[in-house]
Amino acid sequence: MPCRLPGSAAARGVSFSLSKPYRPTAIAAAPLRPAVGARRGAALVVAFRGAVRRPGRSFAPDQLHVERALGSGSYGEVFKGQLDVHGTAQPVVLKRVKSRVQDGEEMGEMEVLMNVHAAKSAARAVAPYLGFCDVPAGAAAPGGLSPGLWLLWRYEGCKTLASYLGRRDGLRALASDLGVPEALVVPVALRQVLSNLAVLHASGLIHRDVKPLNLVVAENDRRLKLIDLGSCADLRSGVNFHPQEYILDPMYAPPEQYVLPTDSPHLARSLLGQAMSPLLWARHQPDRFDSWSAGVVLLCLALPHLRTDAGLSRFLSEFEAAQYDLDAWRARCKWVAPRDFAPLDADGGAGWEVARGLLRPRNIRVAPDGHVAFLAGGGARWPARLSAAEALRQRFFKLAAQRERAYRAGGDAALAAALGQAAAPAGAAAAPAAGKERPARGGGTGGVASAERKPSLAAR
Repeated sequence: MPCRLPGSAAARGVSFSLSKPYRPTAIAAAPLRPAVGARRGAALVVAFRGAVRRPGRSFAPDQLHVERALGSGSYGEVFKGQLDVHGTAQPVVLKRVKSRVQDGEEMGEMEVLMNVHAAKSAARAVAPYLGFCDVPAGAAAPGGLSPGLWLLWRYEGCKTLASYLGRRDGLRALASDLGVPEALVVPVALRQVLSNLAVLHASGLIHRDVKPLNLVVAENDRRLKLIDLGSCADLRSGVNFHPQEYILDPMYAPPEQYVLPTDSPHLARSLLGQAMSPLLWARHQPDRFDSWSAGVVLLCLALPHLRTDAGLSRFLSEFEAAQYDLDAWRARCKWVAPRDFAPLDADGGAGWEVARGLLRPRNIRVAPDGHVAFLAGGGARWPARLSAAEALRQRFFKLAAQRERAYRAGGDAALAAALGQAAAPAGAAAAPAAGKERPARGGGTGGVASAERKPSLAAR
């Protein structure tokens, strides 16, 4: 049965389904029969239950001290605290797993596995994971620790991208903390997001929950890093992946909702499935799930009206009505001022090209039995959605990198000169409309009409 996360998850709109197929239209379809062991607790912790012990470094409860709360999510609560290492206090971020939430314990174990993997293969892209602390039930733990599983990261700051976007001077403050001019903060911030995703994808990991709330500014490195790997899936080993399950925030998730077709093999259950993983990746390109989320983040950075839940929901509704044609949505949109598109329209619409490339719909096909399939490309109607690595090669980021180097070398004067040399001629704001990316006429089956977001998703 479809499940709805309780409590704070309902406010966030996070949901997942274990057995009900994706339905892009209102046409009735029989639900899939849940496979034996299809429940998250049985299917997704296969690798962990076979392990001798939980991977990663273990800390004793008396080494930790909780200071203050930083936030709360679907499966855990986050605090700032102190870690005592040989008499030296080190600031850390602590996450307490909510054991009473459905599947909370399994999600905590999955987050341990994902952080251990990412710490080895994608350390620069994610918050530095330190280990865990398991407080036994009924134990009197010092430092304010309650019983259960606690995860630890090195403290690098508590400002997420969402905290900046909620401020009137958000981009100015973000530019200051990243050490870049405000004129370059949109491409620089998105370049860091895409760079993190490219590293993660090269390790076989899909984040599945990329959004401003899960991007933290590391104060020492002065760059954005990914946090909250509880939804992350390892498509090399199959850990935290089930073919008929989606874990998403519908505000930032793509229309296809799944990272691989629902009839894909369960990778964690067989060596043959793991051997097929590179073939599945090449054919279905699951990393494009995160690409869409990065595209939504780009629009939130550039367009102030999309930085609220109400504004973003309105955009998504209108974008779906426009059949995921970004140019068509812009032509009809009357509530976003034309001047707000300036960061995307500069240099002949360089940023708009990136937004279109990341927010292209996929070629989704729904079988009569409810199985969802999609191929690598966009089909006859659309070009393929850009990967993180492909998007980084777009001129939007190349121009920003050149100007950032000029700023580092010569300050504001050099930056102004670089911007002046590349200034678009008058009327350049119309460039995206002139070079419109339109679907081909008479597109094949499984086009945009099949890629519509589930109308009932938000109501679950």
